[in-house]
Amino acid sequence: MRKSRSPLNDSERTLFALDTVRQGADGFVDTLRNSVFLLVAIQFFQSPDRWNTAISTAPAAGMLAGLFITPFLESRFRPRSILTVMTLLMAAGLGAPLLIPGVFPYTVGVSLCLFVFSLRIPFLTGYYTECYRPDRRARLMSTGTLIMILVATGTSWLFGHLLDRNIGNYRTILLLSALLFAGNALSLGKLPPGVAAPPTGRPFWTNLSLIWKDPRFGIASFSWMILGFANLWSMPIRTVFLSDPDRGLGLDPLTVLLILGIIPGVVRLLSNYFWAHFYDKAPFVYLRMVMNFLIGLGIFIFFISRNLWLIGLGSVLINLSLAGAPYIWNLWVTRLAPPEEVRRYMSVHSFLCGIRGVAGPPLAFLFIGNHDIQTVGMISTVMAMISVIALFPLISRKLRF
Repeated sequence: MRKSRSPLNDSERTLFALDTVRQGADGFVDTLRNSVFLLVAIQFFQSPDRWNTAISTAPAAGMLAGLFITPFLESRFRPRSILTVMTLLMAAGLGAPLLIPGVFPYTVGVSLCLFVFSLRIPFLTGYYTECYRPDRRARLMSTGTLIMILVATGTSWLFGHLLDRNIGNYRTILLLSALLFAGNALSLGKLPPGVAAPPTGRPFWTNLSLIWKDPRFGIASFSWMILGFANLWSMPIRTVFLSDPDRGLGLDPLTVLLILGIIPGVVRLLSNYFWAHFYDKAPFVYLRMVMNFLIGLGIFIFFISRNLWLIGLGSVLINLSLAGAPYIWNLWVTRLAPPEEVRRYMSVHSFLCGIRGVAGPPLAFLFIGNHDIQTVGMISTVMAMISVIALFPLISRKLRF
């Protein structure tokens, strides 16, 4: 913050403090969604792929629903109230399986948590636009992101030990997480109230017209669609590959959490400020090209063999790229959209992410029913390289941003 040309104003200071705490709490979700939820479903409940698919697609379903729900909520309630209630719903989703045991309540509860977690995104981006000065948004986010990474890395190690000792310890993990989000909801009640957006009178689907009305948004969204599918359809398969003894390596929970949680956390921790600095300085297109290439290369190496060192290297490369996601994914529309249109742009971006996230995991589980798991990695790599090529038009000065 010392590099900022002027001190933080009151709204920046308030949002910085509360959002830093919020991101720290979200570090729990990072570990839960990336490995714990699916690991418990596979190794404790021996759940069929239809339930594993529901858990895997829940975050994307929240993004998909954002196109419809965001305009409805933002015209009727203040952002502070929306975020508070949504975070309480996340806590309720994690608490429900503790009261009603079984694979179905577990699947519904954790899916609700992940669904609402993604549904919050446009409202958070709206706060960054309203409260943070454009030339230091990423740097202001970076402190909270650093804490989120530390929490995610620490909980990966802790949860891995708990589940390795007894897979039934998932109940303790859900209880701790539910209490944390309930407390976090109370802190979000201290955010600036924000402004409820006036009704536009336009049907929600007209937001999709931004894809062709704004060429830069359309090109970037097309590239992201390809890359996002490559990443999202392979994400649950990475957990299956590592944890399922029949279709993969059948590794113990601690080793799975090491590869999917601890290694990613360390990599993101080391590269966090690098991405924050360059987001504020570099054109979006070059950052996006580097990220897409690294993800493709990482997925290829992850699936190419059963050697744990190569799998670990693949995890490093994937997460070296994903370390930039908190800035490039959450903030990029603020470079394109007028301030009053940011939530609209973000709802479309989230909606497109939701489409690929809802479609990807079911297709992946269907695919590995008839094909080798490694083939998922090969297809993902090709798609990632295509997504890099798709960004070439944005290199021109006319379209660059």
